Amino acid sequence: MIKKRLLNSFVLLFLCFAIFACGPSRSVRIQDKFEPLYRPNLDYNVTAEKQEPSGYTIGIIQAKFIEKNVQGWRFISSQEKQYLDEFKRGISYGLEKILLAKGNKVSGPFASYEEMTYPERDRSSYLIQPTVILDLTFQRPIFNRLYDVGGPNLEAYVYSSGTSVITGKAEMEYVILEPLTRDKLERHKLKTKEISISFEELTQAILDKEGNINQWYPLDEFAGMYPDLKNVYSNNYAPLNASGKILEELLQSFLSEANKLISVEEFKYLEKYKRQLKEKKRY
Repeated sequence: MIKKRLLNSFVLLFLCFAIFACGPSRSVRIQDKFEPLYRPNLDYNVTAEKQEPSGYTIGIIQAKFIEKNVQGWRFISSQEKQYLDEFKRGISYGLEKILLAKGNKVSGPFASYEEMTYPERDRSSYLIQPTVILDLTFQRPIFNRLYDVGGPNLEAYVYSSGTSVITGKAEMEYVILEPLTRDKLERHKLKTKEISISFEELTQAILDKEGNINQWYPLDEFAGMYPDLKNVYSNNYAPLNASGKILEELLQSFLSEANKLISVEEFKYLEKYKRQLKEKKRY
């Protein structure tokens, strides 16, 4: 009886050891690590009630966008460039909404001053042109091996991840121009607070015949090299989402401040400078 109990205890101990030794099963797919697509809100809504007509017509010139730190984070992919175009349009259309809500008429937005015709300049009381100077830095992490991740041909691929951080700040301004001479009547400069966006960056590697790591590749680059695996590896939106979130925060920050500054009272105040220009016969 005692021997039987000892034997049962030994069998139970062996089973427990076997279970813990095996560890967790590699049942997590690489797709489960992907971040879903985030669509940035690159549209600004004015909540204030529309004011009485001001009698002014304001022409809008499309925003200038300047990337200051060429060694930092760049908007390279076609989707990022699309977001950048949406950002520029969002700035212009956001200004249009602000001006209309304050009782002004709006002309434009125009791609540039040079593309405006003389009648378009002549019927504008003022022109407004915004500028955004963006300075982004990028911190790439130390990658750690993901041991619990599987995928197609598990024996051939290994995966790693790390948290990347994009930190950005922007100098933003808009200038009020005299339409016919392009003289600057007023300039409002704004600075944003530092914005930090973190995201999980994923990489993968091919194993050689001996089971050693051959070379690491970003997932999107690897997908381009092996198109047949594209449906498996090209769905990681984390870097794209970070770009979109940076632009979204900048747009909302800039237009919120511009909404506080733009006023019919300032347009009235600037009338005297326009009269001085006329007196100097600069038309």
